[in-house]
Amino acid sequence: LKIMQAARWAQDIHMDHPRASGEPYLIHPIKVAEILIDLEMDADTTISALLHDAIEDSNTTRTDIENQFGTAVADLVEGVTKISIIQAKRKSVQKSETIRKMLLAMTKDIRVILIKLADKLHNMSTLEHLAVEKQKKTVAECLDIYAPLADRLGIFWLKAELEDLSLKFLNPPVYEQIRQYLTRKKTERAEYLVDIQSAVRTAADEEQVDVEVTARAKHFYSIYRKMKYRDKNLAEIYDLLGIR
Repeated sequence: LKIMQAARWAQDIHMDHPRASGEPYLIHPIKVAEILIDLEMDADTTISALLHDAIEDSNTTRTDIENQFGTAVADLVEGVTKISIIQAKRKSVQKSETIRKMLLAMTKDIRVILIKLADKLHNMSTLEHLAVEKQKKTVAECLDIYAPLADRLGIFWLKAELEDLSLKFLNPPVYEQIRQYLTRKKTERAEYLVDIQSAVRTAADEEQVDVEVTARAKHFYSIYRKMKYRDKNLAEIYDLLGIR
């Protein structure tokens, strides 16, 4: 009930604020909330996600939110707003690591960081609707601050998605080259991973060792970094798969 109330609130607050894509603004907080639901976050976090832009983008105050949804939600929304203000004031001379440490230090509740990461992920997925200079700034923030934060929190899939979306705008030709190459090799790679996992499990069983084997394909940005730092083309990069 409270979540639906928050969604209606968000709709009223952002009714006159369409996104750059022309879509209703409400789509953004709903998508952010969905990401956090996938992370199995609690109701207060979901409500806060729906309202995360309320203070910054409307006349809504912390007191308004606290009266309607409680202190915990008000604290979370206020925390996300403070992060946005810090980012708006960010200077190029500041070190990214310093900013990451500052964000973690000033955040009493780690859920604030999770909401901001979800916010960044959805914004990155719609970045094509922004001006080129804004795209560059957002990509830089994503790679310097938010992807490393996701990594530090152990949310590796989120880190990978943020980095891959960044590459899409950082170097579109390379992104498309990697995407097409991996698409062509998808079935072959999937079969190879199955074979490797089976071989490892068989060998472990023979030695009576209990193991858990996981496999994954390296994400686009990881491959891009290998190409860049090894000064090789895509065909010369062989470690495209990971086994743990």
